[in-house]
Amino acid sequence: MARIFALTLGPLGSAASVAAGMLEGAPEESVLLCAWLHLIALAAVGYVVGVLAEEICRLPG
Repeated sequence: MARIFALTLGPLGSAASVAAGMLEGAPEESVLLCAWLHLIALAAVGYVVGVLAEEICRLPG
């Protein structure tokens, strides 16, 4: 479950970062750097959330 959350949140955050940068009119290099950092950060957050969700689902009854 952790991989699913990481693979969902990472690219979603990266796409949102690119869209915000494009709408803002920021230089491409800074938009791509920001998108890369958001991809890494949100993939890590998604992984942690997925691990927690998996552990909560395994709790006895």
